[in-house]
Amino acid sequence: MTNNNSPVLDPDTIAELQRAKVDYGNPLLIRQLVGIYQTNAPKRIEQIRGAIAGGDAKTLGLVAHTLKTNCAMLGATAMAAICATLEKRVEKAALEQDGEKAALEQWGNEGGSGGADIEQRGEKAAFDDAAALFAQIEAEFERVLAALAQLLEGEPI
Repeated sequence: MTNNNSPVLDPDTIAELQRAKVDYGNPLLIRQLVGIYQTNAPKRIEQIRGAIAGGDAKTLGLVAHTLKTNCAMLGATAMAAICATLEKRVEKAALEQDGEKAALEQWGNEGGSGGADIEQRGEKAAFDDAAALFAQIEAEFERVLAALAQLLEGEPI
């Protein structure tokens, strides 16, 4: 859960972006980065929604990682943290699933359906709380969009 009293955008990251505008001689840098984020983040959120609905752990982990990085770049640290949690849980479930499969192979799966059972348990573990995390991502995204709009008010056009 996010702390609604903390700044949505990390002030240190915003200060770094302000310095980068000067260093690169691009007064529109922040506006450009925000524009890219505003275009791509909704697509990533929809990909996460689809991956959860479709039970696609690989896509879920990759897209959560990408969105996490995009959020961190603009200082949306709370949203980045939620994405990181989602990414880690998917990775952990995949590792546990792989470990259980390896143990089965080591001890010999004598024609049983143990591998399929492990795969189903791994997928279930990966998606148990994905919906709750996704709801947090959506809520935080609204806060991030509002904070970015406010940030842009002070930026050149």
